[in-house]
Amino acid sequence: MHTKLPVLVPDVRYSHPYSWPVFSKAILETEAAALFVFPLTLGALDLGVVELHHTKPGSLSYVDYATASVLAGQTAWHLLRRVLLVNSPDTDPAVETALMSRREIHQATGMVLAQSGSSAADALLLMRAHAFAHALSLRETADAVLEGRLSFAPGNDTHGSRGLQ
Repeated sequence: MHTKLPVLVPDVRYSHPYSWPVFSKAILETEAAALFVFPLTLGALDLGVVELHHTKPGSLSYVDYATASVLAGQTAWHLLRRVLLVNSPDTDPAVETALMSRREIHQATGMVLAQSGSSAADALLLMRAHAFAHALSLRETADAVLEGRLSFAPGNDTHGSRGLQ
C-alpha cells in the first residue's frame, strides 16, 4: 500500500482500477464480495494492513469507515507495543528509566512528536521500533533524528536501509 490510504473495493468482481490478476481469481472462489483494506501505518513505519470483507457487494458507510480507520490506528500502536515488548532487550523498567533520562533522547522524542503528530510516549515508541527494525541502538536513532538524517513525518523518505542517510 504505497499510498498509505485505505483501499476500498465495494465489488471484487469489478475491481477496476485495481489490477490484481492472481488475487482477483482467488477471491472469486471465496464468499467475499467486497474488500476493504486499511493500512497499519505509524509515521513513516508501515506495519501491515487490516483486511475486512463483506459477503455482499457494497460500500462502507461513513460510520463504518470512520470506525475501521480508528481501529486500524489503535491496532497499529498495539501491534508495535507488543512487538517491542516481546523482542526488545530494554524492557527492564530500570533500563527504560535510564534510557528516558538521556537529554538527546528527550530532544529527539520531541522532534518525532512534532513530525508524527503523536504523543511523547508514542514518539519514543516510534524511535524504539525504528531502532529495533534497523538493528540500531535507541541512542543512534535519536542522534539521526537530531542531525536531520531521519524523519518520522508521514511520506518522508529519510528512513534508508539502516534508517540513516
